[in-house]
Amino acid sequence: MDVNIFKELKITLNGINKANIFYLIVVSLLVFNLFKDEIITYVKGYKTKSQIKADTLKKDSIVYKPDMFGDYIDDANLTYILQDMQDKYDCDYVNINLFHNGTVTPTGYHYKKMSAVTEVARKGLMTRGYKLQNWSIEPFKEKFKQLHIEKWVYIPEMEKDEDPYFSIQIPRYGINSVVYVAILDYRYKGKSGLPHFVGFMSFQYKVPTKLENNVLISMGKEVERVKEYVILK
Repeated sequence: MDVNIFKELKITLNGINKANIFYLIVVSLLVFNLFKDEIITYVKGYKTKSQIKADTLKKDSIVYKPDMFGDYIDDANLTYILQDMQDKYDCDYVNINLFHNGTVTPTGYHYKKMSAVTEVARKGLMTRGYKLQNWSIEPFKEKFKQLHIEKWVYIPEMEKDEDPYFSIQIPRYGINSVVYVAILDYRYKGKSGLPHFVGFMSFQYKVPTKLENNVLISMGKEVERVKEYVILK
């Protein structure tokens, strides 16, 4: 190997003194300050092949949430649970109603109307869920206020209720006694500190009833069995 090459390299390295290094650093800093935005933009905008692949996989894996009234109506598991409740409490109908079609709140819920998303009936009776769509909640506001606070409301005999809507109108649908159980989403709270009121379960009887308090408490707890089907994650 030519020894002259090493001599020339040694001379070159000796020529790079501390002053030259200092000037090089100063010039580099000046260039960076002058073109800082362009450099940052370029670095951020540049993606490696692995990053591009990861972004593509992330985009392809997006899961779109279903509409509240999409899958719940025909959900076999939910129907089975309601049928079990109907048999357990010997009632004529059990249904689940959700609020919708109103002003959108920050949580995404709607509150102007309500619809029965699923219903089961005693053997020999037809379900009426198709009739219980887009009901205005206005006539129910006082009862719902009570339901929101107390979690469940029992009306043993509709015709004796103080609210004329319940004593006159509801019996026309063949219902003379009902237990309402609130469906609440505890992830969100309103100005009053109460959890968001998503909807309710309804245990309905065609005749007046005299249910024991322990039965009513048991009905109130049944809501835990259906929350996973009716409260969006």
